[in-house]
Amino acid sequence: MEEEIDRKCKQLSATQGADFKSLQTQMQGKNKELNDVKHSYSKQKKLLQDTSTELQHAARRAEQYELEVKKLRARIEELKSDLARVEDEVDAHSNTIRKQQRSNDELQSQVESLQVQLDHLQSRLKRAGNQTVLIKSRSASLKSFELPDSPEEGISSGEDECIEPAFD
Repeated sequence: MEEEIDRKCKQLSATQGADFKSLQTQMQGKNKELNDVKHSYSKQKKLLQDTSTELQHAARRAEQYELEVKKLRARIEELKSDLARVEDEVDAHSNTIRKQQRSNDELQSQVESLQVQLDHLQSRLKRAGNQTVLIKSRSASLKSFELPDSPEEGISSGEDECIEPAFD
């Protein structure tokens, strides 16, 4: 019986030794797996930190871009209002120019009409001047005749008078 107990102890110790070695191997595998998981965890944590930092930078850039967009939109609105104001001024100046052009055309028409009238009057004046010269020369030739100054006959002396032709 002692032999059996020794044998069983040896068997038990052999099985326990094998179990122990098996458990040790399993434990080493689990430790290696745990180390791999820890390593992977640290890599993922660093990646998360880097991504968070990039996200924060991107958020700040987005805020800056939004601020810049707001400024540019305000500038665009300002430029639009300036453009509208300048277009109104251009329209007003164009209207003034058109009015002045019409006034200029009307005045030019009046000048042309007055020039025609002036030419007509100058030609009539020339004709009247020629007739006056003719009348004066006739009156000089008639002066040699003596006319009576009687009021009954209705003739007066016309030495100082000149007969002017009537204008039509």
